[in-house]
Amino acid sequence: MAALSDILNSRVLIVDDQDTNVLLLKRMLGGAGYASVTSTMDPLEVCELHRMHRYDLILLDLLMPGMDGFQVMEGLKEIEPDGYIPVLVITAQPSHKLRALEAGAKDFISKPFDLAEVLARVHNMLEVRLLLRENKKYSQALEHLGIVLDKGVTISLEDIARIDEQGIKAWDQHDIEGFVGLFSDNAAWVDVAVPAPMRGKEAFRQYMQGWFTAFPDMRARTTNRVVTEDALAAEVEFDGTHTGPLRGLPGTPPVPPTGKRIAGKGAYFAKVRNGEIVEFHSHLDMAGVLMQLGLMPNPGG
Repeated sequence: MAALSDILNSRVLIVDDQDTNVLLLKRMLGGAGYASVTSTMDPLEVCELHRMHRYDLILLDLLMPGMDGFQVMEGLKEIEPDGYIPVLVITAQPSHKLRALEAGAKDFISKPFDLAEVLARVHNMLEVRLLLRENKKYSQALEHLGIVLDKGVTISLEDIARIDEQGIKAWDQHDIEGFVGLFSDNAAWVDVAVPAPMRGKEAFRQYMQGWFTAFPDMRARTTNRVVTEDALAAEVEFDGTHTGPLRGLPGTPPVPPTGKRIAGKGAYFAKVRNGEIVEFHSHLDMAGVLMQLGLMPNPGG
């Protein structure tokens, strides 16, 4: 997990041609403790500013005169060698959200701004960004090397990547046993939507079955992956139709089927030892899922 101090000291750039939006976002982030937030109202400056400062996150308005947000993202792709652009788009148009994600944006903030949504999405994106960057450093240093882990078991970066490939394939095919078989017997799974860490394969089975019952046609795929000598981090996209009961928090009744289709994003991190996953963290955008199901207000309408 990324340290809170690192997240709050991340370099953030706000890009919006409306000074009221810039001031409001600065006030929201500053009030939450973010210490390095700058802004520009000129989209033509963004690429050069990013080339100079390498921002950890860019909050980018889509509709601006002179150069819109989609054009800005195309310019940012030319700067980032791996094509990853740390952009959180700002839009009041629901129709723009899918196009923005396809253009490379990692998430979106709806207008009018909702404080809880802004802070949650900014925090989650920065946490993923920092962890992917740290893991990438290890990956570059250890690429193609075999690493000797505890108990003398040798495992390569390719082997760890293969574990991840097997896991996402098993989830995509709803192969519960294939997925939990990648974990050690005493593994722990921490999910942001579950109050306490899950321990043991039976708990993992129940968690997965809950998702597949609620979304029988759920599909999943990774969009970015970084592997180190004993860990992996990845971004994931998923979609499905809510045709079964969705489990709520302990003590609350399941959510009846809504028949609505959702498309979500998230990230997960795994520690690997002796060829098995011993610790797993999943961070899914549950706020986005609940908004698509009509179970919480959507600030963007």
